[in-house]
Amino acid sequence: RRNLVISDCEGYEEVLLDPKMVPTLRRADLLVELHEFAKPGVTHLLAERFHATHRILRIAAVPIDADGIEALKAYEPALRRKCASEFRPDGMEWLVCLALDADHAAA
Repeated sequence: RRNLVISDCEGYEEVLLDPKMVPTLRRADLLVELHEFAKPGVTHLLAERFHATHRILRIAAVPIDADGIEALKAYEPALRRKCASEFRPDGMEWLVCLALDADHAAA
């Protein structure tokens, strides 16, 4: 049985995603929005915590193409960009941790 944890906790990843405190995280799939700008080193820390029990992928944020959003085409380009912006800092990433088999995850 697997669970999925989706985390966007604004820099609190280090505290909440600790498999020593929450052992079931070793068997859960995780999608974590990383806040490296708020907590430098958290990406490396989480990758270290879960490397033995999960297949780990990093996904970089990409800017939204405001010109490609049909509903915004009637607006000036600057307003389209503002409407489509999520106001995220540069370099945002997500960590995807896919749990390995249950026997391996218990190690």
